[in-house]
Amino acid sequence: MYRFFLTKIIMTFKNKKTILSILLFWIGISIGFSENKKMYSIEELFQIAENNNSNIKLSELCVKESEENIKVANNAWLPTINLDASVSYLGNIYLMDRKFQNGQRFTMPHFGNNFAIEATQLIYAGGVINATNLAKLNQKESIVSKEETQQNIRFMIVSNYLELFRLRNQIEVLKKNIEQTNQLLTNIRAKEKEGLVLKNDITRHELRLQELKLDSLKSENNATIINNQLAIALHLPPETRIEIDKNIINNLPIATSENEWLQNATLHSIDLQKKKIAIEKSQEIESLSQAEYIPSIVAFIGNKLDGPITVEIPTIDKNINYWYAGIGIKWEISSFYKSTRKHNQAKWQTKQAKEAYNLQEENLTTKIHSAYIQFTESFQLYDTQKKSLELALQNYHIINHRYLNDLAIITEFLDATTAKLNAEIQVVNAQINILFRYYYLKKIAGTI
Repeated sequence: MYRFFLTKIIMTFKNKKTILSILLFWIGISIGFSENKKMYSIEELFQIAENNNSNIKLSELCVKESEENIKVANNAWLPTINLDASVSYLGNIYLMDRKFQNGQRFTMPHFGNNFAIEATQLIYAGGVINATNLAKLNQKESIVSKEETQQNIRFMIVSNYLELFRLRNQIEVLKKNIEQTNQLLTNIRAKEKEGLVLKNDITRHELRLQELKLDSLKSENNATIINNQLAIALHLPPETRIEIDKNIINNLPIATSENEWLQNATLHSIDLQKKKIAIEKSQEIESLSQAEYIPSIVAFIGNKLDGPITVEIPTIDKNINYWYAGIGIKWEISSFYKSTRKHNQAKWQTKQAKEAYNLQEENLTTKIHSAYIQFTESFQLYDTQKKSLELALQNYHIINHRYLNDLAIITEFLDATTAKLNAEIQVVNAQINILFRYYYLKKIAGTI
């Protein structure tokens, strides 16, 4: 279809320059169509990461592996059934006294058979119980590790998303200022013809224009890099352009109390959960070392079929079948002096794990306090930037009017323009900073 229309256009226009222009225009349209633009909210990106991100998928596989490890540990409680069957060729018997004299040969049946089946059931073994509990704790640890991966990926998404917002806003403001500078240059050049403006004034404005264009190019390149990083992490098509939902700054979070954040962190902090599991694991290892002092008890039942009966001479050429059942006990007496050091080592590991938990609690309190101060400070910064923008706009309008009426020098006008530009950028940046500090608090608290 594209080739058909392209051929018709070429046949219609004879002028080579016209054809070249249309071709370039067509290529530009094709490039524009190849870019996939779509607006995403932060929550939508979270969901995409949940489904596509490789790190999250890997952590999910670790959780499933830990579930299988629990099943393997529980196998120790299943009955053990052994089956033994064999056939053999039996040679003749040669009987002699203890001095290896007076030998006598006996003929015996040459076909021998053996069949035995036995089932055992573990009744009590403290070590097996602890091994199962340890497998469950490993599963719990893998679940927390998965949550940690999710938290890290989500915070990465938020950081890049907000940085992309900041850069795109900066690009828009720079473009507006480039347009204003171009318009101003047009006005100044008109005055130059009347001899009212010096050549130096035009040069300084042109220099300012080039600086704005360079800043805009750098911002666009950085935005492209971050957009690409997000697309790769979320397994989106490479040509995807992630559009920002700008309404996010219209619903800024509310600064709740620090104590509320600390309570949430105590319940959900990933680091705190990991330290707590470390205590439970060390306690289980300690109990496991104690279990080595305890005997194991099993119940068993079996049936055997042997033939011929070789305990009699001459051999009885018959099969003998019998069954049996009972309870057995296994007790490693040497564990009383072998396992003492292992048990003492486990106790010290438990103490270390508890101290590490207490230290993590202190660090968490410090982190929450620092992050909360930065969060509340971001609101004050926003109020300050709004006031700065208001003043910068007032100053710009005054200086611009004076400059156009030859009542202000070029330096004053450039300073006013720069102040307005920075104020416009910083207001939105302050709003973005509020969101970043909010999500950083949620990251520390483990609730992002």
